[in-house]
Amino acid sequence: MDFTPACYLQLLQAFRARRYTLLPFGDYMEGNQPGPLVVLRHDVDRHLEAALNMAEAEAREGLRATYNFRIPAFRRHADLVRAVHVLGHEVGYHYEELSACRGRASEACRRFALNLDLVRSVVPVRTLAMHGSPLSRHDNRHLWQHMDYRDFGLIGEPYMDIRPGELLYLTDTGRRWNDQRFNLRDHLGPVPGPAWSSTPDLIASIRAGQLPQQVMLNVHPGRWNPPGWKWMREWAGQWARNLGKLILKTTLTHARQHT
Repeated sequence: MDFTPACYLQLLQAFRARRYTLLPFGDYMEGNQPGPLVVLRHDVDRHLEAALNMAEAEAREGLRATYNFRIPAFRRHADLVRAVHVLGHEVGYHYEELSACRGRASEACRRFALNLDLVRSVVPVRTLAMHGSPLSRHDNRHLWQHMDYRDFGLIGEPYMDIRPGELLYLTDTGRRWNDQRFNLRDHLGPVPGPAWSSTPDLIASIRAGQLPQQVMLNVHPGRWNPPGWKWMREWAGQWARNLGKLILKTTLTHARQHT
């Protein structure tokens, strides 16, 4: 059964069997990582309990990852965020100020500075990654046209600091692997990587040695649930969200063709 915790661990084990080093994004940005590697990253959009469960499972395997939390998590669930940090994982900031401010750049810049202070009052943070905000027409990465996150002592943002072709980007956005039909912004560069129909298919490619030496794996913890009602809820909810994304993407494409 796909998108279960057991399936996720099989995915990690497949990488380890091929002697990939799995590491957080901040460690990658610091460099000096020999051999094949996987930048292990999690964008926590919702379902924080699933993120903690995944963090605990990875810690039992001796693995460290980057967990990017949105601002409500730092405000309302600081203890859970701290628990992920105590397990040895890196905590990053999943920012969305530009979409939250409806494109008002000056307001978004002020809010980012205030939010980052709040974030760092909970745990140390050195990296960040934009939230895709698929229902907004504003791309949160455009915030950096008006300010520089490095001025805040942040060392990396994957959508800004990873060059196209530098590594293979794998994301489960849309509860699929690199399926661009349901992916509005979660990709690096203009050319997306190959797609796989299922996690077992991706695992087979890893075992066959068909992946490059450097990979970024972006896994959303809320999509991975044990068989049962939570699994069914996520499957049904993602199906509906994918339909909405497909309609939105078609509408935006049609609008661009007529402007």
